[in-house]
Amino acid sequence: MDLKQSHYPLPRNTIVHALKHTLESLDFVNAVWEGGAVAFDRADEWSDIDLVVDAKDNRCAEVWPAVDAAIRSLGEVDLMFEIPAAPLGLHSQRFYRIREAGPYLLIDIGVFPESTKDKLLDPETHGQAIVHFDRTGVTRNVKLSDKAAEIRKRLAILRITVPLFQALVEKEINRGNEIEAVAFYHAWAVRPLVELLRIKHCPQRYQFHTRYVQYDLPKQVVDRLTPFFYVRDLADLAERRAQAEAWALKLLEELADTGNKQT
Repeated sequence: MDLKQSHYPLPRNTIVHALKHTLESLDFVNAVWEGGAVAFDRADEWSDIDLVVDAKDNRCAEVWPAVDAAIRSLGEVDLMFEIPAAPLGLHSQRFYRIREAGPYLLIDIGVFPESTKDKLLDPETHGQAIVHFDRTGVTRNVKLSDKAAEIRKRLAILRITVPLFQALVEKEINRGNEIEAVAFYHAWAVRPLVELLRIKHCPQRYQFHTRYVQYDLPKQVVDRLTPFFYVRDLADLAERRAQAEAWALKLLEELADTGNKQT
């Protein structure tokens, strides 16, 4: 994949090739694959590099000196950040920004211990991973995740929290606290609305909130949803909150009979 990087001399392919070559030379690394935009065949000139490494449990930390050396051999690393407590079962996760690659072509690398069961490879949720090498078959015969039970539990919670927490938005509107009102509006009116729309139209990624929303929801739904993210003032916010609640309650009613069938 050779994507346009018009203003920066270091292209995506060069970075990926260098990291693949380095990681494949390490006998304790089982597999390396890419996720993110490339897994959905949507990579463009603004896409970053989402690289995933599967390594022997007791040798995960040894991945980083090799990765660090490979990246720094390509150009000047002007920013690097390691997540203090890596999420999602990862051993560790780092972000690198190379000056010669520009601000968009970040390198996001996560290291999974071999023993981690869920490595975010379900293609229905995370797209079709681009596998660079796989010595142990970790990327093959991936079990599809069943979201039905999770969604039933989540719908049971939303049936309570959607009507319960509208008052948190309204009280700040009534007090004239614009900043808190907007924050609570997004937390308790917009966010659950988006989640319910995902449960209806894209249940496999129901927890993704606005990530990929323009791809995952029907265009007419996205067009209707978009104005909820733009409010002029408190009066407009109050109106939008009421509309969001009404739409969410309607979705909960629609999903009452179909929640058990979501996958």
